[in-house]
Amino acid sequence: MHTESEEGISSIIQLRSENYLLWGDQQKTDGVSLLATASLGRPDFRIWVMTQNESNEITLTSHMRIETSFPAGTGIRYLLEASETQIVAVDTHKTLKFYDFIDKRIKEEQEKAALEEEEMIKGLKELFDQYDAD
Repeated sequence: MHTESEEGISSIIQLRSENYLLWGDQQKTDGVSLLATASLGRPDFRIWVMTQNESNEITLTSHMRIETSFPAGTGIRYLLEASETQIVAVDTHKTLKFYDFIDKRIKEEQEKAALEEEEMIKGLKELFDQYDAD
């Protein structure tokens, strides 16, 4: 699982989120869930797809690796699913960091709309100021 770490797994949680930002192309069905794991020897955490077949055999497939902003040489002691799109990690120095899974396309659209609205308001203010001056 965390083969680059000699410390082994320090935290493993089953994620309840059904959000597409965590699931990606993988379909959530019966017998399929997501796990998040971390190691005391690595500053990253991983998300796995866990599949349990009809004979109760479990298969883990690597789904994504999340590089954190914890410094190299620091490991992650705890993981917590805070919301559908947020995971909290605590390192070995008790530093808390929040990792939000966001849809960049939607974020860019929202930022563009906010900028257009701001420019429209600025233009209207200039127009009203001009009429007030007259």
